[in-house]
Amino acid sequence: MKLTLEKIALTIIVALCSITIAQAQVFPPPQPPQQNNNIPLDPLSWTLLAAGGGVAAKKYYDKRKQNKNNSEDEQQ
Repeated sequence: MKLTLEKIALTIIVALCSITIAQAQVFPPPQPPQQNNNIPLDPLSWTLLAAGGGVAAKKYYDKRKQNKNNSEDEQQ
């Protein structure tokens, strides 16, 4: 009887240690979701961007032309 009690006790101890070790395994932290920075632009957005660029270019050209005319007037 003593031999079987020792086997049972040893089996229980080994089982408890195995469960403890199995639960103590460290898993890597979850990866954060990757951000998708590729936002597609529809044709209307491209049109508005092009129009804004055209307005900015015209303002730049007009301002430059005005400054050039003012500097010529001052030299005369």
